[in-house]
Amino acid sequence: MKKIFALCLCGLFACSGPDTCLIEGSVEGVEDYVRVVRDGRTIDSVGVVEGRFRMEVPVEEPMLVHLMNDGTILESFYLEPGTVRVEGTMFPEWPVYTFDRSWVRAYGTPSNDAQSGFSDERERLMARINSREVPQSEVAAKLDTLMRIFPMLYMERNLDNLFGIYRLGAIAEMKLADSAELRRLARRFTPAMQRTQALREVLERRTAEEESRSKQTECRMTHYVEVELPDTERRPIRLSDLIEREGVRYVLVDFWATWCSPCMEEIPYLLETYDACRERGFEIYAVSMDSRLDRWRQVLGERGIAWVNVCDPNEGSKAAKQAYGVKTIPSNFLVDCATGKVVATDLRGDRLGSVVGELLEK
Repeated sequence: MKKIFALCLCGLFACSGPDTCLIEGSVEGVEDYVRVVRDGRTIDSVGVVEGRFRMEVPVEEPMLVHLMNDGTILESFYLEPGTVRVEGTMFPEWPVYTFDRSWVRAYGTPSNDAQSGFSDERERLMARINSREVPQSEVAAKLDTLMRIFPMLYMERNLDNLFGIYRLGAIAEMKLADSAELRRLARRFTPAMQRTQALREVLERRTAEEESRSKQTECRMTHYVEVELPDTERRPIRLSDLIEREGVRYVLVDFWATWCSPCMEEIPYLLETYDACRERGFEIYAVSMDSRLDRWRQVLGERGIAWVNVCDPNEGSKAAKQAYGVKTIPSNFLVDCATGKVVATDLRGDRLGSVVGELLEK
């Protein structure tokens, strides 16, 4: 009798099965349909009625996926057994990187609740950092502390869910731990999490990076590769023109995008270094991977970014990224203008200012 009653309740309230993820959403501004996408492949899709949608997706292996409407990512969330609720607003003019609550959020399962909590806490701290509560001169240092502490803190809090594994991935990407240390940290996860493909991928990726680092450095860069892309006024700008400009000693070739959170977190460091070193011969050639030029221009204006900015959504930016062997963004290459050689790569956080400053002192 109890089993029959439980089955009736599931039928009445649409319970998700043990190996399924029920996705229920209400996103203002969304029309037509939404898709669940993993590595460019659509896993499932469903129509949207008055901003609402609902789908039940089988879960073979818990994983990070994207919820998309047309070509826009509404939210990245964890596909895992249970019910995931997606709420928020999709703006006609999608807002640039901001720290308010005007975003889409997914919650309802352990990994997604952890991610939502992380986003809320980070946004509160970033809002304080960007406000007058923190002197502008201290912004870069505060950001550096935030970026280094948060991944480890949230990994420790989430050793029993996928969000913790992806925080471990962030630790690896930021090079805060080598492969041996990552393996030690991985052993702290619950047995169920240690068996996931997600954890194996984090460890395998870091090991492969270390094994091929010397080879990558040699191929990725003994000399800069020419790039010619349009700027904000759609005028073609060649990288070599900037490198050969009189008085310019070092040029940072920077690959980024406005939709990339780590890229946006690097902007204060770029601004600080540019302001401090421009008069001594430092320039930046920034290649954006944005697909929407209006959003890209908006960010440049709001952040006061005055260095050379180029973007070509029609494959040009992608071709430049491939020419430099860039796999993930942000990624950058520091070019010595006198020789054309790349003398440093992946300068992030306060390391950018220290390396450029030391080179300009010579």
